Amino acid sequence: PELQDTLRRHIRERSIPSGQWVVGYGYDDAQLAERRHPNRDDLDAVSTEHPIFLLHASGHLSAGNSRLLAAQGILANTVDPPGGVIRRRQGSREPDGVLEETASMQVYLAVPVPTRQQALDGLAAALAACASHGLTTVQEGGALPESVALLEDANARGLLKVDVVAYRYWN
Repeated sequence: PELQDTLRRHIRERSIPSGQWVVGYGYDDAQLAERRHPNRDDLDAVSTEHPIFLLHASGHLSAGNSRLLAAQGILANTVDPPGGVIRRRQGSREPDGVLEETASMQVYLAVPVPTRQQALDGLAAALAACASHGLTTVQEGGALPESVALLEDANARGLLKVDVVAYRYWN
């Protein structure tokens, strides 16, 4: 319920139009009272008007609502991608909303790209949240070139209120 309330508040406070994605990063099933991943029913209770996509803290899993699954073509007859798992409702082939590894990454790659200003605003808000908890240094363990460029831009604008260590991701 706390996660659902947070998502509802996020949608309401930002007046997110129907049909626009709601994306969250860093949920941890081990930190939720239920000790489980949110499923499509949990997220449908928040909104069926918005595709909802939540990336797990590990980056290896995600959770989505019915609108997201349908929009991404993740249905009962969808085959698990190589290296990934579409978790299913018990006793059926119907996706339960939790995606593992490459199944999650396929959806992650479809997340709408924010504008540069939205990305800078989001970074500033995230770093302010870190600072509010007393953190003085944060790290990005797999920074893509566009993430490094964003950090450099934010630094040039004086937006980095904590030290940021970024390790470039290399293929």
